[in-house]
Amino acid sequence: MKTCVILLVLVVWANAKEFDVRRQHPVVFPSRALPAVKKASLPRALENGFKSAKAKITGGSSAALGQIPFHVSIESDETDFCNGAIIHPYYIVTTAYCVEGGSEFTIYAGVVKRHGDESSRVIVKSNETYIHVGRNQHNNDGNIALIKLPEGLRFNEYISAALLPWNDDQFVDDDAWISGWGSQDEGGALAPILQYAAVTVISNEDCGKAYGSDMQTSDICTRAVKGLGECDYDNGGPLFKNITEGASLLIGLSAFNAGCLTMAPDGFSRVSAYRDWINEHLQST
Repeated sequence: MKTCVILLVLVVWANAKEFDVRRQHPVVFPSRALPAVKKASLPRALENGFKSAKAKITGGSSAALGQIPFHVSIESDETDFCNGAIIHPYYIVTTAYCVEGGSEFTIYAGVVKRHGDESSRVIVKSNETYIHVGRNQHNNDGNIALIKLPEGLRFNEYISAALLPWNDDQFVDDDAWISGWGSQDEGGALAPILQYAAVTVISNEDCGKAYGSDMQTSDICTRAVKGLGECDYDNGGPLFKNITEGASLLIGLSAFNAGCLTMAPDGFSRVSAYRDWINEHLQST
């Protein structure tokens, strides 16, 4: 009997010592366990509807489904094919050019195929648009617009919003990303799969060397790189930065260039220049 008691005491003591060792030296799980942890943490990353675009290479490439979850395609009854970005469950932001003259707009979200059949695809039609009051047809000033959706998008792994800039940072020399379904060469066909590429933001002073007096403070430009950049039908596409694991920052909307194959900067409408105007609409919803 005494022997049994002694053995029981030894077992309890050993377990206590093992528990104490585990407290001092936590167990490190093998790497194969990490995907489950990442999957479990995903809803927290999406709780505000923001998901970071995971761009991974320096050249143009086809995007994976859910990689740029705020990018949408826009088709209308009048204007050319365009791109846009989700910034709110009820709002898409794009360039004014993309909505001028149109009366009905079809938004495709949660897709990377231009004529997608993905199960994540959501199609919404809208006839409610807002063009900035400062729109100037002779330059890029005021070249921004909002499309209000009749029903809010449900955010998930494939559809979410980009963040709006909260200050007037110029982002000069910062790395950023562009995306769009535009043609891959001058006059070519639209890309069947959403494309993205790495770019570098430059100062308006440097951009002005190519565009002169047409440059506005409401413009933002990226460095010219041979064979890489915006092309036909990329209008309205986002220029964005990854700022955290949970969000991407929308800093521009594709608006102008000197041609697909020319060595000149690509120009965008600077989103921060219209922050107050955008927020007025968002807050009224």
